Amino acid sequence: MKIYAHRGYSAAFPENTLAAFQGALNLGVYGIELDIHASADGVPVVIHDEDLARTTNGTGLVASKTAANLATLDAGNGQGVPTLDEVLTLANGRLHFDIELKGANCEQAMLDALSRHPQTKAAISSFDWDVLANVQALDPGIEIWVLMDDVTSEAIATAKSLGASTLAVHHLSVTAAAMEKAADANLQVMAWTVNSQDEADRLRNLDVVSICTDDPGTIH
Repeated sequence: MKIYAHRGYSAAFPENTLAAFQGALNLGVYGIELDIHASADGVPVVIHDEDLARTTNGTGLVASKTAANLATLDAGNGQGVPTLDEVLTLANGRLHFDIELKGANCEQAMLDALSRHPQTKAAISSFDWDVLANVQALDPGIEIWVLMDDVTSEAIATAKSLGASTLAVHHLSVTAAAMEKAADANLQVMAWTVNSQDEADRLRNLDVVSICTDDPGTIH
């Protein structure tokens, strides 16, 4: 079972910062999950919320600030809000990315960033399935993961229509029946966000292909 560091090694470092991603790299995890919004100047930046208040010392919307402005904010321990390019440069092809698009209007900019780092291996995920359709139309060859709370018939149909490889599902919704439905559709299942070893072991026994965890230093 593959381990993805949720927003980097976010149990030990401020989430979605270069420090959190370096921490995950140091652990040798299989992959990193991160979140993307577009800045005011159209740059894909790595931050979970559309509003700056929870994770930085800034105020207002991410989309109202330039990437340069966002870099000057304190996202924890003096870390700024990084661009996707900065994170891809840091990783230098050493792991797999789950790039979650949180907002619209950054599909092409995200793909452009990936094209500047051809060594990078990545899948694109989103709860906004229209955004995933936009990504698939722009780059039919890119790997798509359909994010959802549960394995539903609608999610499976969407995944099939997009040529997705994987359903990314809330871990408590992963059951033997859900796994069977996914397998019947030739889809893999990854589970988020798993922060206990007992739950990780349960999911491993169900043949979940990967999990996302805040604490990849202890969850395996």
